[in-house]
Amino acid sequence: MTLTLAITPPEAAPRRSPALYALAFAVTLLLVLVAVNSKFNHDEIEHAHSAWYVAQGALPYRDFFEHHHPLLWYLAAPLFKLMADDESVLIVLRMVMVAMSLGTAATAAAVARRLSAKPGAALTCYILLLSCMMFTRMGVEIRPDVPMVMLETLSLYYFLRALDSSAMKHVVLCGVCAAVAYWFLQKALFFVAALSLLTIIAVVRKELRGRAALVLLACVGGGIALLFLVFASHGALHDYYLTNFLVNKRKLSSFSTLRSMHPMWVSLAANSGFWLLGAAGVGIGLASFKRGSRVGYVALLGLLLYLSVVRVDRPWEQYYLPALVMLAVVGAWTLTHLSDWVRPKIAGILRFMLLASVALVTLLALHKYATNRNAAQLARIRYATQTTKPDDLVYDGDANFNVFRKDLHYFWFSTRPNWNLSFYNRLTSNRFGDYDICSLLAEKQPVLIADTMIDRDRCPAFRYYQQDEQAKAFRLYRRVEGP
Repeated sequence: MTLTLAITPPEAAPRRSPALYALAFAVTLLLVLVAVNSKFNHDEIEHAHSAWYVAQGALPYRDFFEHHHPLLWYLAAPLFKLMADDESVLIVLRMVMVAMSLGTAATAAAVARRLSAKPGAALTCYILLLSCMMFTRMGVEIRPDVPMVMLETLSLYYFLRALDSSAMKHVVLCGVCAAVAYWFLQKALFFVAALSLLTIIAVVRKELRGRAALVLLACVGGGIALLFLVFASHGALHDYYLTNFLVNKRKLSSFSTLRSMHPMWVSLAANSGFWLLGAAGVGIGLASFKRGSRVGYVALLGLLLYLSVVRVDRPWEQYYLPALVMLAVVGAWTLTHLSDWVRPKIAGILRFMLLASVALVTLLALHKYATNRNAAQLARIRYATQTTKPDDLVYDGDANFNVFRKDLHYFWFSTRPNWNLSFYNRLTSNRFGDYDICSLLAEKQPVLIADTMIDRDRCPAFRYYQQDEQAKAFRLYRRVEGP
């Protein structure tokens, strides 16, 4: 009988670093604290209210204005039915976002592990991504970008698996994940375009069979087409295309180019080590883009996703999320391979400095988000719910506090001059050109209002609204009398 011993060489054995595990715990804790304590963004109230509308049986784009894709609202709708008028549903939804962002970080770590056999690559990627404050802040907010990015990262993971195994199940999963990402947000088209380019490159380099490439692209295209068919079957295809593409195209072209890079500069100041490693990883990955090397694929994908953001005149912070994931992957790869290019002692010093900067940023952020900052917003939402009946109308005006009540108009937010209502009217021969909030107040007589976009001195209907002490604290007005 022969006994065979499998001996792992010392250089290949994973080294457990207490410092890395401590950092991983710290950035995970930070993500949770940001979710629980940070202020709610305007977009979060918008998506929560849209999910509430869907829970009431309304159809997006036809029955109420929205300019994002719908899957998040449909998945959240059962939660709104279960929790009724409980404002803590927002915290629950944030924790769902936390779980998705952790899923993104774990998948990115799995990608990093596929790129590098060196110990610590996966954990370093996880730490880098969650220590990037732009990712952490946006990654806990109730917005479709979060599940979209998770699915895009899964799609990349299965793409790399398909290159290594040629298994058709990985090809199909890659395409399906990319298609479902589009159901969450139309910005996934940038990822789909980049993935298509990577697929063509893989076929040319004979790393992916032509049949597999066709299956992948068919899964993506079929999944995207299915969303169009769903809205066509409800007679809302034109409304979907109008609000999600034509209106958004008009809006994006209205931003100032001079302000376009502001989120980038803020993130660069807060996480300079992250951006340095990411940029180095992209450069080195592209330079070493040879057959058999997978780093080049991720580097190219990261560069394309980043360029898709900066070409927009005013990219919001969440636009950067897909690129940040790819930068974390190639940044971790660069950090773990430093000793391949410089002396081990120098590589160790550089690693220590970079991880020390990550630790410092994380500790400062933990201190910042240890205090709750959203209690007043939740109290305002609760006041609006408790002082109205389920069938009462409420005027919010800008998606700030109304989560659980009906609005006065199809355009329930985004009505300020030269914004979505204006763009919509220009594209529809002035369909809602007669929109006037003062006339709506007189006609609909909502029980509770904010003074958003109301010229109180020139609005006769406003005199029927007053503030008691509690309403005044929340900057709201209750209807007290009327004709």
